[in-house]
Amino acid sequence: MALSDYERAYNYFKKSFDLSKNIKTGYTTKLIIRMIICLNQLNKLDEAFSLCNESIERYPNVTDVVFLKGMLYHRIGHYQEAINCFKRCLEIGEPSLIDRFIVGVGGFKAYLAMGEVFMDAKNFDDAIECFLNSFRLNPTNKAILYKLSNAYFSRYDEKTAIEKIISHFDLSPEAYTIISDIFFLNGKYQQSLKFIDMALNSLKNNITYYIKGRTLMYLHRYDEAVECFEMVDSGEYTLDSYINNIICRLLTGKGIKNPMLSLKKTLYRSL
Repeated sequence: MALSDYERAYNYFKKSFDLSKNIKTGYTTKLIIRMIICLNQLNKLDEAFSLCNESIERYPNVTDVVFLKGMLYHRIGHYQEAINCFKRCLEIGEPSLIDRFIVGVGGFKAYLAMGEVFMDAKNFDDAIECFLNSFRLNPTNKAILYKLSNAYFSRYDEKTAIEKIISHFDLSPEAYTIISDIFFLNGKYQQSLKFIDMALNSLKNNITYYIKGRTLMYLHRYDEAVECFEMVDSGEYTLDSYINNIICRLLTGKGIKNPMLSLKKTLYRSL
């Protein structure tokens, strides 16, 4: 499964399940969950739904299966059925420890998934409420704020959306960095630049330099972007910085020999 060979993984899980399905153990329900995930990846949705229904009838309090059924409904565009599944997850709550597999399906993750359904249905008010509930249950999960911010921009005018997003953060340079990234991903490049500059007043590292370089690049300020990308010297943003540096230099007629050599070295070390 970790190697993305879902067909073989499903076959092994199925064999194991057939040998143990008459024995109620935590391992049995985890096999079911893995089988549903494999069937989804293999686009065998009818089989996935069938397994969900059989399992819910047999193990009605295993929230993970109800959650996966909701995800399947969302995938095929049956929004109300998906919402009903996620509401049921919240009613059941987290499964017992022996059956627990996907963290948060009886709480923050059910709200998050329901919010994503409401977003696709263009019901932004309910999406915002779901994302807020999800964040209240898991306030350290910044990924929820990204979803919530997208909902704010979809629902409100830019000024109101920005005010609402900022209200969820403190005034730390780390917060300014996240806010800048959120604005960038929503195409608000001037606001993104404003907040990353605020972060850089007291936080100068590879992340802040990369985010500023990326924002300047999208504002077509290529020479300034090059300066920022060249400040990134290690970590997860190194490769992207080299590539963006080369693009900016090509767009401005600058030489690319040195960044190309750095890129080659980085790629060679990754092999």
